[in-house]
Amino acid sequence: MLLITSNLMGGAKSSSSNSERVFSEKIHFSTASSTIERNLVNNSFSIDNIARFLSEADTLRELSIEVIGSASPEGNHTYNISLAKKRASALCDYFRLPANTGIKTVIHNPASESSWPQLRYAEFRASFFPSKISDDNASVNDGDPDKNKNDISHTDGPPTISDDSSPNLQTDNKPENTPPPTISSSNSTRGPLHIIAGTNLLYDAALIPNIGIGICLNNRYTLWADWMYAWWSNRDKRKYWRIYGGDIEVRIQLGHGRSENPFSGHRIGAYASILTYDIQAGRSHTGIMGDKFNYAAGISYGYSLPISSRLNLDFSIGIGYMWGKYMKQHLVDTHDVWQSTHNRSWFGPTKAEIGLSWLIGDGNINTKSTRGDRK
Repeated sequence: MLLITSNLMGGAKSSSSNSERVFSEKIHFSTASSTIERNLVNNSFSIDNIARFLSEADTLRELSIEVIGSASPEGNHTYNISLAKKRASALCDYFRLPANTGIKTVIHNPASESSWPQLRYAEFRASFFPSKISDDNASVNDGDPDKNKNDISHTDGPPTISDDSSPNLQTDNKPENTPPPTISSSNSTRGPLHIIAGTNLLYDAALIPNIGIGICLNNRYTLWADWMYAWWSNRDKRKYWRIYGGDIEVRIQLGHGRSENPFSGHRIGAYASILTYDIQAGRSHTGIMGDKFNYAAGISYGYSLPISSRLNLDFSIGIGYMWGKYMKQHLVDTHDVWQSTHNRSWFGPTKAEIGLSWLIGDGNINTKSTRGDRK
């Protein structure tokens, strides 16, 4: 677990309670994300601490607030700068900070990969002087220096000032008996929309043009839909290749494999398909034609292998149940004549894919995974 600290830092060393102080808290983020998650690391504690500070901020003198967005060093530098700004903006929006709040970004120099999660943060930093009430208390209690010190876990106001001259006072103890502030999670901003577009090379090899589109719902779930359409005909020789239909699938990522991107790695899914067709291989061959639509539903397993920053190679297979009706027909003189109608009932492989997919969207790129497949 990462250590997130609540810092009270003095300006010049002074025993006076009038010295400038700095309050600082960091909110951490998931990889490639600018969405604030309360349950990530110690974010819940940090969010509550910032909210307490802001609830009493009007009692402080010369208050100045800035927000610093940060990103870990892996990936494209331009994207990392944009991501750091989005993280800072997400913190501003979450706490509804004034529009003129200063925003800075920082991209750290490459460090050991194990330290990268600690670099994905937005920092709330406020410099201020103690309130007038604090000054009055300091003058009354001059005889007892211990009474001039305010505990960071004091429950009657924001984390106030300690006369400790240490530049960085750390604590990872959550204040006791302090009710959490009322903050709506709707204040957080959503991360960039991640989209993937792909084609199944097996269908392409069978001369069936197709396209699929996937939308990342969060770090694990993807909604996928595809459509194929071919309407080739050689009427004199009675060669037909007519087929169209598509799938809709909900995919769950089991791990991100060789990339931090949510579209990569192992996955399972549940799908439903619809299909119609009219196929005949020549004048002497019996043709088959779907009676309206045939249907299929099942579960799938897949793996997406990154081969460049925005290109993946996909493998998948689906096992399920297919049902519907189809007709057999045969050429007599110049007409296709119906022969028989059959019910289709099949359990087994109902879909297969070897495909290429392209990552679309700001920051939707493959970056090296530091942990391999993750649960």
